[in-house]
Amino acid sequence: MGVYNVPDWIRIVLLVSSVLSFVPQLHRIFTRKTSSGISTCYVLFNLISTTEQFTLAFFCIVNNFDDSDFFVHSPVNAGDWINWAQMAVLGLLWLSLFFVCLYFPSDRRDLSRKLSAIGAYIAFLPISVVPVFADVIEPGT
Repeated sequence: MGVYNVPDWIRIVLLVSSVLSFVPQLHRIFTRKTSSGISTCYVLFNLISTTEQFTLAFFCIVNNFDDSDFFVHSPVNAGDWINWAQMAVLGLLWLSLFFVCLYFPSDRRDLSRKLSAIGAYIAFLPISVVPVFADVIEPGT
């Protein structure tokens, strides 16, 4: 089963749409100077999920397996890079929302919950992203 050939312009439209979907929430937080009503855990779990999707896409692009067209084309084409860019942009947007929610006060002034969320994400990074970047630096490890 091969990769579906989606035109690159559709991929770019989806990338722009993904960015635009975050604008209202970030705008609201910045104008009100509060993150009330937003669950830090919800944002954390979405950030973790997006980070894992970014990691998977990055791994498949870096280790382009010649015998498989399941997730990326062989050789990697522009559409694969646009997909990866969308994962990276989504990761940055969720990370931005995470930091904004931690920075601005919420209806709960629970510092331990915010510190736990930061600790959970930091603990997640070494088992998710670091191995893929190590694979880029030294392939075959």
